[in-house]
Amino acid sequence: MISRPQTAEAAPYYFTYINQVTGDDPVGALENQLEESQAFFSEISEEQSLHRYAPEK
Repeated sequence: MISRPQTAEAAPYYFTYINQVTGDDPVGALENQLEESQAFFSEISEEQSLHRYAPEK
């Protein structure tokens, strides 16, 4: 099982995001969000997926 990273395993910046996940099972958290994520991404059209906020970005 993958567990919550220790402070030495990731840059401090990333703990802004890591600390938003509850519990100690990040894979389980992703699995619990799968349906919600699929629904969200299915709403993005092909045209929207090709959008660039600036040339060459």
